[in-house]
Amino acid sequence: MFQHWAPAASSIQFAVLEAVWIQELLLDPESHAAFAAIPEYVVADVATWLTFVVRMGEAALLASVDIGGCGSAVQWTGIHLHCVSSAQHRTTSGC
Repeated sequence: MFQHWAPAASSIQFAVLEAVWIQELLLDPESHAAFAAIPEYVVADVATWLTFVVRMGEAALLASVDIGGCGSAVQWTGIHLHCVSSAQHRTTSGC
């Protein structure tokens, strides 16, 4: 690993923490309002950062985190698009 990638490990752990936290909000119906307050770019930023790390050839950095949590969070976000705080995806039915 290059030395300049050392801080990336912490940011990867943070990205996974965000993803798992988002999933926890979606799994609890009482927390759907809190999820709706999170801008959709937060989910996009997590995915963009992890994709960047892999494309730069540093996928080994992902070995230290539970990447399954990210996949599960993305799945739950897709299932609950009606809760996403975005004019593009928001429906009138609410969360």
